[in-house]
Amino acid sequence: MKPIKLIFILVILLKTEFSFGQDGSFDNSFGNNGVKIFSLGNCNTTRGNEVLYLSNGSILISGYGSEKLYGLEINKGLFVTNFLSNGDFNFSFGTNGIIFIPSGANGSSSVHSMVQLPDKNILFQGVINGNSVLFRINQNGVFDSTFGNNGIVSISSGGKIALQSNEKIIVSGQYYDGYNNLYKFSRYNSNGTIDSTFGNNGTIQTDVTSFRFDLCSSIKIQNDNKIIAVGTSYENATQRNPVIVRFNENGTLDFSFGNNGVLITNIGPPPGYGVFYDVDILQNGKIVACGNMEYSGGTGGFGGSKPAVVKYNSDGTLDAIFGNNGKVVLNTIYNANDNIRTIKTQLDNKIIIGGSAGNPFPNIQSSFYLTRLNSDGCLDLTFGNNGKILSNFSNSETNVAVDIVIQENGKILTVGLTKDSSNQFFNTVVCRFNNDSLLNIDNVEIDNEIVIYPNPTNEELYINRINEISKLEVYNIIGQLQLHKNVSIENLGIIRIKLNEIPTGTYLLIITQKDRKIVKKILKN
Repeated sequence: MKPIKLIFILVILLKTEFSFGQDGSFDNSFGNNGVKIFSLGNCNTTRGNEVLYLSNGSILISGYGSEKLYGLEINKGLFVTNFLSNGDFNFSFGTNGIIFIPSGANGSSSVHSMVQLPDKNILFQGVINGNSVLFRINQNGVFDSTFGNNGIVSISSGGKIALQSNEKIIVSGQYYDGYNNLYKFSRYNSNGTIDSTFGNNGTIQTDVTSFRFDLCSSIKIQNDNKIIAVGTSYENATQRNPVIVRFNENGTLDFSFGNNGVLITNIGPPPGYGVFYDVDILQNGKIVACGNMEYSGGTGGFGGSKPAVVKYNSDGTLDAIFGNNGKVVLNTIYNANDNIRTIKTQLDNKIIIGGSAGNPFPNIQSSFYLTRLNSDGCLDLTFGNNGKILSNFSNSETNVAVDIVIQENGKILTVGLTKDSSNQFFNTVVCRFNNDSLLNIDNVEIDNEIVIYPNPTNEELYINRINEISKLEVYNIIGQLQLHKNVSIENLGIIRIKLNEIPTGTYLLIITQKDRKIVKKILKN
């Protein structure tokens, strides 16, 4: 096999529709004017599926590379690669900067999902040589020998992974019984062993709807460890239905959510067909799902699709103050088909979605597409060019965003795909965008009877209160809980919080009282 190397490709952005510095403008301190396009040297197609911002400030990209023959992708091998914060390739990671596992005899190795663990190691779900696995590495790209067999654990099936607060690992998957396709969830302990207390010896299979095919596309874990899952269910693939499901911590359906745990939401006019691809959870417990409204009679007479976002209250009812009774369906950019694949919520409750915007038939070009909604569902016109980012990298025919994360400094990272100059093979594109307004979040509520000091602070924060407080939480700018403290409500006076284990940066302190929450911004030097 030829040695693995990365070929970096200079990027010419043919559309730069906004001024520098505003939210949604390309961050010129990253890559080549905010963009890095790369391919694996031994693959003619390189698909980056996931992006992860690590606690050491570097950026992880994972997916698979393959050969393309007569329109088919063959010999798929998984890759994980690492970039420094400025977009330079990190050659100290893995072997010469990359982890690459070839397809093997069964013809397929790829990464489906990844998450950073509290101990800073990174957990992946994927396929190695055609077999579903979990594998774990450290931030230097070295396999963790304490996890499974030299860092790898074989599992029955997989898709997406998410962590519960006790570091239990939820793995989504599918089960086909020969006629019906069901959700299949498993739970693993932090050391990779199956958790026999979950479902039936660690696995639960659920037929969530009366349709034959139930497909789960994404999962998220609530603060109470309940599991939110979204996807699509159907009898006929041209008549798909968007579905959201909530499971209890132990994997049983949560009957307090929706209709005994399951909701089919009609998007747009009847019959309201569509699909959910991704989901996120706001700090207030509300849930947003993104995907597409699907309808007949699209461009060229084919099926059409429009971007859709649906917002639910924590009990599964639609949030009536969001969009049109909880639903937002966006017009397409070029009067053709737009497809949304990924969603990320900000701490200020704004919502970023990403995917592609297509041109009308017979023009097959699509543009990389991001847009941002305000908390009420209206388009945020301060983002990009009147609320949107559109780019055709190197004027290639296919451009799409597939995953979004927000760095601790508020900047937006995306991974996506773009065709090469021959329009035959895919390369991976990584972009970073400015997002300065996220660092200027004002207090949600001012309460002069609660005083915090010093702010900015170095090691300790003091809270002087004469009102009752039951709980204090500190979140970083990307919504990760950094500190939790229960407070005795009978004792009024000064509360001390130690921040010595929290990195420098901007944080939100959430103060819970009996009937309200107060949010204050704090700075750790």
